[in-house]
Amino acid sequence: GLTEQTAYKLWVRQKATGSAFASAWTPFSVTTAALIVVTPSLSQDTVTFDPARSYGASEVLGMLTLTADDSTQLSASDVTLTLNGDAAFTIHDANTYTLRLALTDDAAARYRLSSDTVTLTVQPYAVTAYDFTGSGTYNGQTFDPYTFALKVGDTILTKSDYSITTDKIVRDADTYSCTIDFKGNYVKDPALSGKDKIVILPRALQASAVAQPRVYDGTLNVPCTADWVTGYAPVDGDDVKVTADSAMMADSHVGKDKTVYVTLGLDGAAIRNYTLKTQTLVIRTDIAPRPLAVSPETPASFTYNGKTNVPLTGEGWTLDGVLPGDVVSLDVTNATAAVSDPGAGADKAVTFTGMTLVGTSAADYAIGEVGARTV
Repeated sequence: GLTEQTAYKLWVRQKATGSAFASAWTPFSVTTAALIVVTPSLSQDTVTFDPARSYGASEVLGMLTLTADDSTQLSASDVTLTLNGDAAFTIHDANTYTLRLALTDDAAARYRLSSDTVTLTVQPYAVTAYDFTGSGTYNGQTFDPYTFALKVGDTILTKSDYSITTDKIVRDADTYSCTIDFKGNYVKDPALSGKDKIVILPRALQASAVAQPRVYDGTLNVPCTADWVTGYAPVDGDDVKVTADSAMMADSHVGKDKTVYVTLGLDGAAIRNYTLKTQTLVIRTDIAPRPLAVSPETPASFTYNGKTNVPLTGEGWTLDGVLPGDVVSLDVTNATAAVSDPGAGADKAVTFTGMTLVGTSAADYAIGEVGARTV
């Protein structure tokens, strides 16, 4: 414990067995040499934050220089290093760290430190560019802006490294302006460039459609209803409906399994938040012939002949229900009439058969109700 360069007077005496001393105190003098001053320093006392790098005792000791006044260079093994009393420390985040040094017993016998601390500063990383993945899909909930990834290089930053403010609450499908500021381990470079917006995309819905079979009416339009496909409906409570804006065939004629092209649309107060996954559908339907009312001739009375046949003249027949522009007429060349039995009688009901439709539009029609006649 003699640390000063000076002369010390010491007294000693010999101790015998037990507690008695064998001699009186004897003075002698010792002159000590001064301890050599060692100045500690770090080859890098300021480093830049690197998310992939940390500094423990071995890394800091590797940067430590111990220069004695006699030009001797002490080694890292001549000192111990602690941070807040902990020798197993790890330095990572941007901050200024004061580390305490202590010489080992062997080194302390010849040297003393000019300072028992060194300072290591981890400065924030200056961000010159970043990538902000501010994109989501409407889900009926309010979005926390911090749920979108902010990357500097390959590193995704945590909330402690930046703050983000938006011009309005992020909920509906829209584009939102946002301001990003850096803190903690990062600082904004004056030349910073990057994306400063959040885009919420409309939710994709999917619908199906069903065409209603109908009778030929000369038009291409088909009655159609639309509804949501399971799993692709709007968020509960949102006012949005699917509509069949149009449903049309390539032609208007009669047929089975005719192709119908359906155009879907959306309606309601919440349609801004939605889009249709498929806006055009191809479905099928049946178009049945249009029935025409036949007004037959009125048969003349005749004398009992033992037959059920009723004589016809082929005159006075009319056809009702043909659409404008269509060409259809009634052919009664092979028409026949009959009563149910050959017996004589008045006001016997007459049944007509054998009439046909002719004309360029005849395929789209069918003989419907035939007017009642008696004989």
